[in-house]
Formats: sequence, C-alpha cells, structure tokens
Amino acid sequence: MNRILLVLGMTAIVFFAWFGVLRAQNTDNAGRFAGIDELMAELKRLAPAGAPDGNIGNTGDDAARQSAAMNELIRELRDGGNIPFTEQERALFLYRGNASQVHWRGDFNRWGNGDDEAGAGTRIGGSDVWFFELDLPCDARVDYKIVLNGTEWIIDPANSALQWGGAGPNSELAMPCYEVPVETVERYDIERGSLSAPYTYLSSELGYEVAFYIYFPYGYMETSAYPVVYVTDGQDYADENMGRMVTVLDNAIADSLIPPVMAVFIDPRDPYTGENRRQNEFVMNRRYAAFLAGELVPGIDDMFATSAYDGDRALMGTSMGGINTAYTVLTFPYTFGRAAIHSPSFWRSPELMASYRESPRRPVSMYISVGTIYDGLEETVEFRDILAENVWHMRYEEVNQGHSWGQWKGQILPALMFFWGNK
Repeated sequence: MNRILLVLGMTAIVFFAWFGVLRAQNTDNAGRFAGIDELMAELKRLAPAGAPDGNIGNTGDDAARQSAAMNELIRELRDGGNIPFTEQERALFLYRGNASQVHWRGDFNRWGNGDDEAGAGTRIGGSDVWFFELDLPCDARVDYKIVLNGTEWIIDPANSALQWGGAGPNSELAMPCYEVPVETVERYDIERGSLSAPYTYLSSELGYEVAFYIYFPYGYMETSAYPVVYVTDGQDYADENMGRMVTVLDNAIADSLIPPVMAVFIDPRDPYTGENRRQNEFVMNRRYAAFLAGELVPGIDDMFATSAYDGDRALMGTSMGGINTAYTVLTFPYTFGRAAIHSPSFWRSPELMASYRESPRRPVSMYISVGTIYDGLEETVEFRDILAENVWHMRYEEVNQGHSWGQWKGQILPALMFFWGNK
C-alpha cells in the first residue's frame, strides 16, 4: 500500500514517566490524628482568632508561636502525603496562602460548571489556612485544581500526585481504598515491545494525511498473524502521562494475560500544523469511519503481519472517540469484531442512541466503561440497556472516577482481556 509513508522527520512521541501519576495517595493516614475531626480541631486550635474584617488575625507573640506550630503541622501533613487528608469516605482539602477566596474545582463538581460557589473553601479562624470537605466513595480517584480569588487555577502545591490530561496536569486525589492498576506501572524485568516512528496515510475519503504510530509486540515476526487494536486519540493513549497503553500492552503480554497484540495509535492532529481535528472526525463522521474501515485497515493488513479475522480486530476510543467507536462498528460491523468504548460522550450525538435502538445486533463484542462521578453515567447506562435488549455480546463496568485519563488507563487491560484474554 504505497500511500502509507514513514515520516522519519516528524517529531516522535516523547514519553515522560511521571511518578505522581502512579502514586496511590493517602492509603493509610497513619500519624497522630485519628481522623478528620481530630485534625480539624487541631487546626482550629492553632489558628488565631479572625480579624473583624475577615482577614488574617494578628496578635503578636502568641500569633507567631501559633503560626510556627501551624507551619509545622502543614509541613507534616504535606511530607506524609496527607494533603488532601482522607478518612474512609471523607476527604479534607487544605490550602495555605494569601487569598481572599479559595475554591476546589474538579471531577467531583464538574470543574465548577459555571457555579461560582462550587467547591468554596472556608478560612480557619484568622489564619491563612483554608479547607474544603467532601464525601466520596472509599475507592474513588478524582482530578482537581485549586482556584485562587476566582481566576487563578493552580496545582495543589501541597500534593505531589498528578494526573495529566489533554490540557496538562491536574492534582489527583486517591481515596483510601483506591488501588493503582498494576498493569500501568512500568517494569524493567520483562521484554518490551516497540513503538514506531510516525507514519502517515493520505486518505482519499478525508482528503488529507492522517498520522499514526504502531506498537509491535516483543518478538514480532512477519510470519505470524497478530490481532490488532486500532486506537483513536492514539497520541494520548500511548502517552505515559495519560493512557500508558504501551506499558499496559508490554506487561499484559509478558504476563501471558493476552496474546501478542499489535496496536495502531491514530493521531487526530494534523501532522504538519498540529491542529486537532477530533471535533470534526469523531462525531458520527461517515467519511472518517470509512477511512478507518476501508483505507487504514486494508493498508495495515497489506504491510504488516496481521490477522484477517474480524474478531482479531478491535477499535478503541474514549469520550468523543467512544462515540466514533460506537458509530464505526455500527456502520462497518464486519471490519471490527471488537469495540472498546470508554466514557462515551452521548450528549454530543443523541441520535446515535436512537440508531442503536432501531438496529439489529451486529457481530461485535463490546466493552463499555464509565465513571460514576459526572461522567455521562445516565446516558451510558441507557446505551448499555439498549444493547442488552438487542442481545449484544458485551461487558459493562462502572468505576468511581470522573472523565479522566486516570480512569481510562485502568480500563484498557479489562477491555483487551474481554476480547483476547488467555483463559
């Protein structure tokens, strides 16, 4: 297929191993506080009385001693990984600094969603310490930021745990029962596959070039016939700060959880300008679906050692990419026999739900996952129920997380094992 070009001059994906992404924070608040109530009592004891105007109080030597003790307590909490401080299903956020207003915005309140009071913090007495308390499931994990004075969004300076997204890093709160998906942790005791330099494909359907990367499992041989997972938003799934899918594949294959699998990471960005075209490509775009099924798949099959069986071919996507996956397998059901849909944004295309309701079952096995924390749960449950009524072969999972790569990286292996897991 001579229209597939290897672009050696294009900047390759650079992976950053970010320790904060992997850290399970607050697994045990061992220390001198039995819980949030005891900690709050100590914070209030150390705080000077509030000034009449609501600003920081100032009472001379006593205030200096209290401030030093408060400094020591905040340092102790920060160094112990206990900001935010958690207790079962309670979380206490803390911030120390000069501000007139402090808010916490994140997955747990839809990042404010236009509500100026969402996540409003309270000053502790006349100190410069602010707090916000929240109830979450014990195994929840959420992204958040602190907003100072209504306009300045910052990473929590007392919390080293980070989760990256398409717009950069956020602070991460992991509740006490949350467990880091072990398959996302990079290992050095296994043989690893390789990720290619970027290729491009000049699509006649789309009228422009599309970039993609290929993951080859360790020991790739031209005489084999490998299953292939095609991944939209591939640059994010492959990024070690976000989807960590290369690490997931390496670990799962090394542990014989799945057979050796190839992956095609499709990048929606223009390979020359960097413009992200996903808004147009992913929302029920028949030309893009036809490109995937009618151009890219045959091109990959022509050039590499892939299986021609549709059951060995999967399409995976998240958010709007999940909508694209659902639309593509409905439109071209005999190309992709497997579909992984993470947190589908059905609010962007409610007519797709109607199409599924009116269509007979397709020969596709579908894995669907969604978060319970403002992640389109109601619409996804409706989609699941439509598939159940039409007797689709599927697996459905909910996790106590929000619309985040912190969630999706942990749903890659369950999907792959549903499709090709070694029994």
